[in-house]
Amino acid sequence: MAYTPGCTLSLFRDRLVEAGFSTCGLYELDIPEDIDKALTTVLRPPLVFDDVTVPSDSLWWFRGSASDVIRAFESLGSGRYLINSESARDEIKVAKMWVNYSARGNEASFVYVKCLADEPLFISRGEITAQLKWRPIAYEDVLYFPGLDRYETPEVDDSFRATHRSELRSRYVTPYNLFIAPKESRINNTGALGDMLDRLCNDLLTGQVPVETAATVVSQLPTSDYHEYLTRLARGY
Repeated sequence: MAYTPGCTLSLFRDRLVEAGFSTCGLYELDIPEDIDKALTTVLRPPLVFDDVTVPSDSLWWFRGSASDVIRAFESLGSGRYLINSESARDEIKVAKMWVNYSARGNEASFVYVKCLADEPLFISRGEITAQLKWRPIAYEDVLYFPGLDRYETPEVDDSFRATHRSELRSRYVTPYNLFIAPKESRINNTGALGDMLDRLCNDLLTGQVPVETAATVVSQLPTSDYHEYLTRLARGY
């Protein structure tokens, strides 16, 4: 399927405008109701697309060299959200968010989310320390039982799991951050520029650089490979 170059950028722009961000600039949100309205609008259904105008995997989350398509998004209330991707179901507790509506053809537009740490449930302090040796974030995988509103370790007894529906979630036991952007975003350079984007995310998380710096850095990144690919297809080579 040959898509029009910029199709995912237009989709993301339309979601930002729908959420109330129609003028170029960097917007900071710290009121929970404002954050909830913005996130649930930008990431409203559908998130998996089944038409000829945009790819099915148009909207992504990015954190440095890590990234994945967003398959579903759910507000749990009290500032908690679930983000579903191909390989994970992340439970996050959002503290603040920023919306960058860029004038550069939306290639540099993004949503940046900063999350609070959750209380550890089953992970040991030693396991947290081991994770923190290579990046400033740590998480634990847990089983959540919706019918019981209860968390358990993934090693819970098989007979218990067999009689109760459960879902695997990742909970962050340190502060956490991520970007949300379209597939054609300049942030989608996690291959060639993964190390630099890792440093940017880590510095944002620890407060060494402001989000304004991130907006400038993203605007100066090269066009994503996927946008270049769509452009070449449109040109016929």
